[in-house]
Amino acid sequence: MDASIDVPPSCQGTATCHRLNSTAPMVGGMVTAPLLSMFVIPAAYWLMRRQPKGR
Repeated sequence: MDASIDVPPSCQGTATCHRLNSTAPMVGGMVTAPLLSMFVIPAAYWLMRRQPKGR
């Protein structure tokens, strides 16, 4: 029995399978990082810098 469940037994220990298993997190990071930079960080900055309504 293999220790990792998500990797097929025929794929254990090969470089090709290691590349396939590391592709999804890498692509996810490449998509998430620009979205975070373009939308979340400017929105957080705007929320912190806006003036209170009483002033």
